[in-house]
Amino acid sequence: MTAWLDDIEFILPPPQQPSLIFHLDPNDPDRLLRLSFLLEANRSTTLDISTNLTDWLPFTNLLSPTSTLRSLQFPATNDIPQFFRARVIP
Repeated sequence: MTAWLDDIEFILPPPQQPSLIFHLDPNDPDRLLRLSFLLEANRSTTLDISTNLTDWLPFTNLLSPTSTLRSLQFPATNDIPQFFRARVIP
């Protein structure tokens, strides 16, 4: 008996949502807010920013060849509140 296999399809698992970690060191004289997030390998991730949790704007896009922890720093101020979300782009 002879058989041929001519069509193989690899289906990627659904993406995992990035984990967000906020850190503000009270001893830091520059008062920097550190936003860290764990990226899934080979998945595009966008970080969105909002001032009202309704209207979101893209802040940055990231792509990591491996699962890594990435960090961004922002000055901690008493200005307009800002909200962040990270999401995987299909």
